[in-house]
Amino acid sequence: MFEMGNISFMVELLCGQALLLYSCPKRKHFIVRAFLCVAGCLLLAYFFPMPSFRNRDHYQMYQLVRFFALLVYTIIGAIICYKIPVRTVCSLCVAGYAVQHIAYQASMLCSRIDGLKALRNITLGSTSLLEMLVFVVAYAVCWFCFGRRITKYEYYKNSDVRFDILAIFIVFVCVVLTRVSYMLSGFYSLSPRIYAIVCCTLALVIQFNLYNMLEEKYEREVVSQLWKEERKHYEISKQVVDTINIKCHDLKYKLREHDDKLSREERRSIEKIVNIYDGMVKTGNEVLDVILAENHLQCQANDIKFSFMGNGEALSFISASDMYSLFGNALDNAREAVMNVQGEKRVINLTVTEKGEFINIDLVNYFQGEIVYVGGEIATSKGAEKEYHGFGIKSMQMLAKKYNGDLRVSVSGDLFSLGIYLLRAEEKK
Repeated sequence: MFEMGNISFMVELLCGQALLLYSCPKRKHFIVRAFLCVAGCLLLAYFFPMPSFRNRDHYQMYQLVRFFALLVYTIIGAIICYKIPVRTVCSLCVAGYAVQHIAYQASMLCSRIDGLKALRNITLGSTSLLEMLVFVVAYAVCWFCFGRRITKYEYYKNSDVRFDILAIFIVFVCVVLTRVSYMLSGFYSLSPRIYAIVCCTLALVIQFNLYNMLEEKYEREVVSQLWKEERKHYEISKQVVDTINIKCHDLKYKLREHDDKLSREERRSIEKIVNIYDGMVKTGNEVLDVILAENHLQCQANDIKFSFMGNGEALSFISASDMYSLFGNALDNAREAVMNVQGEKRVINLTVTEKGEFINIDLVNYFQGEIVYVGGEIATSKGAEKEYHGFGIKSMQMLAKKYNGDLRVSVSGDLFSLGIYLLRAEEKK
């Protein structure tokens, strides 16, 4: 005995899984693979045996075996179509099963509402219009809450095996206990259906939302630790720059006193050193002066032209540690990019402008190669810092938000622009 119910379930299951798998990397000839796998799953589902049972409990247990067998078919098909680890395929396919289960149980609950009787009586084949509408709404909600996060955070790259196993366990236990409850309280009981919706939703939250929440918490902790290290770095840099300024200042006056006693080559050599002091930018902000002085020395050592325009006093509302982290990370990234450029393009331009209540910070530099994005954010190219990739950008984003601002990046050819706008502290509402 065969029934069309298997086909309906398989179509619902494949649609639920497609909501979560659509953004995953696909294998070559994906369309052909997907067509053959979908056709194979539907064929196997149709010919899955459905014997008659006199005992209701035996029927419910067989239904459980049937659903798990059909799920295995889809997992095999997804492995054939998608270029992601088998563990991740299993995790996302089971999550798709949870989506289907939520939609099915919600449709059964809605079918008990008298006000929806008209929709329940309209059928398309073996499926009522009410059931179809509930499935569409449930799938749309699940995609909005979970499917988008898979794409945004590239779940297929960054999934956590612990959360995957926990979510799969919850879904399987939920489905088993739901079937057991049908045996005890009847198929039309409301409580097992509500329980199934809650459990499957919890599994999806654990698998996609909780993991991302913990990941974001970890990122904040790492950024916070980086800020602490940068405070220490600032104090050291300030002492070094102050010492250089004093020594260059003294050397400048000594050069005047003994100018007639030096040869031309000696004088040029000393003037070159003194010019380091003269080239230091004075912005009106002591912290920014230290940052730019440090940057000036590194640019000069690497034959990079650096220019600054703006009034550092406008940034007086930013704390010293935040200022060092914000400008330090931005200039570090710019120097790293320019190091790979040759000739006249070894240039970095930094401007600070005031526009009403906002302060705009614009940093422009050339780069070579391609900008790599991970999870919608720029990844570092520093080989020694791969484990901390993107934390410099995240640090700047967090600081911008701290001052009621934002961070934007744009790329035009080989020109990279970083724009940060901040709201003056005294203007905050």
